[in-house]
Amino acid sequence: MTSGVIEVPLVPPQGWIMQTSTSAASTEASRAPWPRARLLAAALLTVFTAYSSWVTVDQGYLAFVDVALAGGWSTQVFADLGVALLLVTSWLIRDARTRQTPAWPWLLGTLALGSISPLLYLVVRPGTDPNV
Repeated sequence: MTSGVIEVPLVPPQGWIMQTSTSAASTEASRAPWPRARLLAAALLTVFTAYSSWVTVDQGYLAFVDVALAGGWSTQVFADLGVALLLVTSWLIRDARTRQTPAWPWLLGTLALGSISPLLYLVVRPGTDPNV
């Protein structure tokens, strides 16, 4: 038996992820080609796009304006959506710069389609490690 000092790094190595379990299921999930977050974004994108398309065909592209300007809660919800999309697009711009890809198509898409464009960006953004 040897005695010595064990050095513990103050900063975890790059790519280090704390795991609470080393089960076969968690190891297999980390090797999946699409991580859960991307799968969730893809599923949400599919369902939300289908619903938005149905509403747009049924009621028209600009029908939301009448609802948004009706006052009270509908105006508040519309303003809250605007704030949320502003926050998402500010993150999207920084993320696109980091990945050296243009952000303007996604910003135009957000203006035209709302949440659909940022959801699509999360699914297809370039340079994404398939294991992250």
